[in-house]
Amino acid sequence: MESGDRSCFTTLLNYQLSRWEHKVGTYNLFIEGAGFAGNPKLARLVYDLIDRNGFTPTLDSNILMLQCYLKNEKIVDALEFFHDLREKGEVKRRLYHVMIVGLCRANRLDDAMHFLEEMKGEGRHPSIECYEVLVQKLCNRERYEEAVGLVNEFRKSGRRITSFIGNVLLYNAIKSKGVYEAWTRMRDVEEKIPEMKALGELIGVFSGRIEMEGELKRLDEVIEKCYPLDMYTYNMLLKRVVMNQAEDAFELVERIARRGYKPNERTERILDKARRILGNLNSRSSLGMTGWDSRQGQLEY
Repeated sequence: MESGDRSCFTTLLNYQLSRWEHKVGTYNLFIEGAGFAGNPKLARLVYDLIDRNGFTPTLDSNILMLQCYLKNEKIVDALEFFHDLREKGEVKRRLYHVMIVGLCRANRLDDAMHFLEEMKGEGRHPSIECYEVLVQKLCNRERYEEAVGLVNEFRKSGRRITSFIGNVLLYNAIKSKGVYEAWTRMRDVEEKIPEMKALGELIGVFSGRIEMEGELKRLDEVIEKCYPLDMYTYNMLLKRVVMNQAEDAFELVERIARRGYKPNERTERILDKARRILGNLNSRSSLGMTGWDSRQGQLEY
């Protein structure tokens, strides 16, 4: 920021401080604004002014400063700032949450996993979002054993599987058999909890490793026993149905609407694929009936 711009910023800050009763709240707004503007140095200048002017930074002040560093990918500064707060005994559960989620979004997965273990070692319980983002990032890196290990740990803590975590697992099961293989290697999976056993079977179905008993298009009844359904879940199920039996896709969409969900653009794209598959099948059938296949074979020889 140019010196003239910084002078205007400081003048505006001082003006707001003269008018607002909640001084630290004013500083916090300017820290947040500097962060959104992509200027962590300016945010730190405002943060340091809090103490210099005789006030004490609040937990919100610390969170906003840490978020500013992380969002602007100033990871070294974020780590140093967190370390300083730890030395002062000011690291709270919410700060761990911001650190873990922010590191994941900055693609610093190993650092995020380190802070997760550190947090648990101090007896603090990671937030639901921490688990969700970590499971997603681990799956993106094909580190499936660590991902399913976190899911099992999450369920053991007494929490129910969220739609986000369930959808991430099934989405990656469609892409890779590695999710199911990792699940089957997990030694202490909570088989006593019905939805965990059912979730493992769902992962097997979506990865093509387990044959579905009954109609695939009614698999939503099994899924909702494991975690709450949403439209993203239905689109994944629709995609799996199209891969297996394209003509069932349209019946599933009607079922989705009857259950109160609203199909979206992704739903329509999946249906377009089903129409193309069915169109190709009909074309081949028509060509076979006219004897084209036999004549084509004669031409090839």
